[in-house]
Amino acid sequence: MFLDGLSTIEGHKLFILEDSLAFPLSHLTDASSLQQHGVERCFALAAFPISLSSVPPQTARAPTVVFVCRPRLSRLPLILRHIHFVEDNFPQAQPPPAAAKAAAVASAAAASGSASSADPALLWQFPLPPIAAKSGRRYVVVLIAEPSEFIASEIRRLLSAPIAPKTHAAEQQSAGHSSLPAAAAALISNLGNSLLPLGSNNTTQDSPECSSSSSVSADSVVVTHCPIQLFPVERDVLSLELPNFFRAFHGQGDISLCKTIANAIDVLQQQQLQFQQEQPLQLLQQPKETQQRLIPHLRCIGSAAKTVSDFLIQKRKQQQQQRQRFEDPYVGALMETQQAPLPPVPPVYSVLDAEDCGSSHPFAGSSSAALRAEEGEAAGEGRWGADCGSSRLVLPHAPHMAVLFDRRVDLVTPLCTDFTYQGLLDSTLGIEGASIEIPKHLLLQQQQQQQQDQQDQQDQQQPSLSEGVVSPPLPGNLGGSVLIERGRGQRVPLSGDSLFLSLQDLHQTEVGAVLHRIASEIKETYTLKERLRTIEDISSFMVKFKVKQQEHASLSLHVKLASFIAAVSRDANYHSRLCLEDRLLQGTLGLETGLLRSSSSSSTELFEKLIDESAATEAAAASGCFSAAATTLDEVYRLLCLYSVTAGGIKGAQLEPLLHALVQQHGTRELRRVACMQKVGLLREHNPLKKTKVNGGGSGGPEAWKFVREKCRLMVDEQQTMKDIAYVCSGYAPLSVRLLQMLHETPLGWRAIPDVLNSLWGPALEIRQQQQPQLGQQQRAAQQRQQQQHRLQGSSGAEEDEGTGEGSSAAAPPPLLVLMFYIGGVSHAEIAAIRRLNEMELQGNVKAERRPENTRVQYLIITTEILNTRQLFRSMIEDVD
Repeated sequence: MFLDGLSTIEGHKLFILEDSLAFPLSHLTDASSLQQHGVERCFALAAFPISLSSVPPQTARAPTVVFVCRPRLSRLPLILRHIHFVEDNFPQAQPPPAAAKAAAVASAAAASGSASSADPALLWQFPLPPIAAKSGRRYVVVLIAEPSEFIASEIRRLLSAPIAPKTHAAEQQSAGHSSLPAAAAALISNLGNSLLPLGSNNTTQDSPECSSSSSVSADSVVVTHCPIQLFPVERDVLSLELPNFFRAFHGQGDISLCKTIANAIDVLQQQQLQFQQEQPLQLLQQPKETQQRLIPHLRCIGSAAKTVSDFLIQKRKQQQQQRQRFEDPYVGALMETQQAPLPPVPPVYSVLDAEDCGSSHPFAGSSSAALRAEEGEAAGEGRWGADCGSSRLVLPHAPHMAVLFDRRVDLVTPLCTDFTYQGLLDSTLGIEGASIEIPKHLLLQQQQQQQQDQQDQQDQQQPSLSEGVVSPPLPGNLGGSVLIERGRGQRVPLSGDSLFLSLQDLHQTEVGAVLHRIASEIKETYTLKERLRTIEDISSFMVKFKVKQQEHASLSLHVKLASFIAAVSRDANYHSRLCLEDRLLQGTLGLETGLLRSSSSSSTELFEKLIDESAATEAAAASGCFSAAATTLDEVYRLLCLYSVTAGGIKGAQLEPLLHALVQQHGTRELRRVACMQKVGLLREHNPLKKTKVNGGGSGGPEAWKFVREKCRLMVDEQQTMKDIAYVCSGYAPLSVRLLQMLHETPLGWRAIPDVLNSLWGPALEIRQQQQPQLGQQQRAAQQRQQQQHRLQGSSGAEEDEGTGEGSSAAAPPPLLVLMFYIGGVSHAEIAAIRRLNEMELQGNVKAERRPENTRVQYLIITTEILNTRQLFRSMIEDVD
């Protein structure tokens, strides 16, 4: 869709992109595709001014300037500064060639001619301003993902405002701001420092003072939007890319982003409509305008999930009222005046009451009259906001259930160490934007290894890895192997690395064996060329050779990375922090014999020691070289918050000296971070008189965490760890994934664990959405016909296969698709654990009595962002945009 909009703008384009959108858009397009649509190079919105020497000549004379950003008021100062700078400093725009203009007009005409039958996502267009500016340019501001009439009106108002006097412009230049209209200058002074850092570079010295002749007409700027709601960041993960949602909602009470999440859920419901229309059995006879498919079952837990569900119900009621007015305006008005409004979803703290014990499970397909939550009313026509924007998304099956999970319900999992290969790389080196910065000494070792491989032309020797060990230790001093020189590494992309995709979800102890097997396969493939005799053998060999050649290119790198991780894990400081984390999860801090016998004073001294070590690490990092296994400030906060969450808060006598130590070692700036963490429930003072929920920021005490830990089987024995989802954290099963697993283990689902739900951050809701009566009958008829078709195929397959069982597998119904929405972010450990659940479903390692026969569940992850501890604690101190 985004490229379709760019194709409607003829000629070259000066493309200015917001920094935070670069990574999400990279999953939808690449540099070559942008070049085919007239974008030679992308420029950062925050990098003002754009150096004219770095702009290609054709782009410098581009007739169109395209801004792509989020609908935030803090973006207006930068957009206006870029517009005036381009007008004053760039050469006169060159009109597009006649051929390109004719092609764009023809494509737009063809799109408008087939608008009634084509996919709306293929017809998305970016409108152009009616007139050009004095430089011959038109400016298009594209908002991702929702429109904003307020921002459009503000841009027009600021461009139409009178020009600031020359003396005031000189004052602005001395202060570091470019010359703008008076209203825009006031907006920059009010918003520039608090919401978006504009930088301290002298940006106005190269540009002349603004005068009335350089003003830009409001008619030469147009504000539009591109409704891209979901970004496919991984093969089974969709992200809304809403950073800092957790702090914005729980720390500042901002519910506006919950409406964006509700829009995304409705996008998937519209995708379900598209999926139903692509089925072989076409049973839907109503017009497309009056049809809407709904996800039948919703499960919500947490206050953010409750807010999202309220937006969903409210939207459906608005659509129903619009449909009634459209069908009969008089009847619609009469119903609006005479009938009572539809009741809202009741806010309950548990899905279970005494009369609900006999309720059937939603997988059984029968109606349950004892549901506490409201049954959805019939849905009407229409789409909301940007729903049509993601109709290109192709789900594997029609969604059966959506689980809305508030991040605050499970604050323990993001604070635990992730022992998967990807998680350890992220915690030691940091993965940002699907790329990782490799230390300099690892790059030198890789280059030496590649030179040695080039010398062995006949026999490619691969590094040998011992069975069951991550990798052999690196040569040289072990302490020096974990050192990182700041700014001396090289950033390497991981998105297109097929070997990394096969390693990312493996446990640390499994990586060595897999690398050893891949190295043996590569060596065996290279030796096959000596036995080639025929053309067929050569053609089949070349297919296998290309795959192994790509793996060989990255094998040496991953061997070095695995060795680096092994060296970090053997460090004494790193191992002591893991032991402390394990005691916090087990609830045995202060109970170790001879170690922490007096819990209050000894634990305080332990954390004070960690704070002192973090200050030393920060000083070493400032000098340019530090150890990857050293204690950082994020590690101190991670363990301190884990202590607070599992113990129901920290006693005041312990917390006060720790805060003094943090301020003394790291400055008063940390007080702001601590205050924010207290608001969101990460760090709390223990209050024995107040009883609240686990992970809710209260003082449920260690007994509450012990109850949840035992009831949900969060701690798994070492012998059973690798067979369970607990392998991702070496014995701890992520609470969110365990709750998802328990939802489908028994016919009662979450009704079987009311005490657990009441101990967590609530409320917990169970909502069943109903289709329109006619659509529901048609859908049931379609399902019956599909079941009959499956039975016929199964009987015929059984006759042909003579009871071998192949026919029964071919006639198996499609899996039940469950969408897991992480509202507030998901960690790499939870992604790997849900993938393990999908593997268990494929292998049949599930309880057979939990659902109808011959059915399985397939999980798809949808999140607001992919979260780690570094991003979590950074968001606690940065300004929420």
